[in-house]
Amino acid sequence: MTSVDVMWWLGEQLDEDELWAIEASRRSGGSSVEGGVHWRWMNTATDEEIVPAPERESYVGEMAEAAVDLRSRETWPTTSGVGELPQFAIRYSEEVSSAVGGHIVRHDPARVLREVDAKRALIARGGPFCTSNCGEPVNEPMNPDTNWTTPLEHHFDCGAYEAAKVLAAAYADRPGYREEWRP
Repeated sequence: MTSVDVMWWLGEQLDEDELWAIEASRRSGGSSVEGGVHWRWMNTATDEEIVPAPERESYVGEMAEAAVDLRSRETWPTTSGVGELPQFAIRYSEEVSSAVGGHIVRHDPARVLREVDAKRALIARGGPFCTSNCGEPVNEPMNPDTNWTTPLEHHFDCGAYEAAKVLAAAYADRPGYREEWRP
């Protein structure tokens, strides 16, 4: 068991998160939105945005007595001549829990992609545990099948391994996670 194991495994988890976010940002099999889509809840009758508020209502749109849909802020051209339309993730609903609905829009594909990039950057710089003057990240691909870059072996001594263990703990429920990685 080496420190490289957790780095590889964490890289695979980040690659998987990135893939799902990119696919969720793709409209009808077309191209995905650079940087990911931003979800929002909309009143189906008025096309006004509804911000979920679990402290005020049990269901998204309950106070407006509205059915809601979940759609992207981004729009795409249509071939039917109606102009641009968003991507619809949920077309019509009357009972989406306000807490769940709020969680969905807070963790949209755009945020997931930013988090993946931030975690990769943290590891590439040795993480918050770095005690040496490593300075610049080392952009050497660890896994040729992915675009994830990681530090060289010398970064394991300065904290990248500890940072990877901390970040990997968020994925502890996924196959392949090892208890000895728990920080």
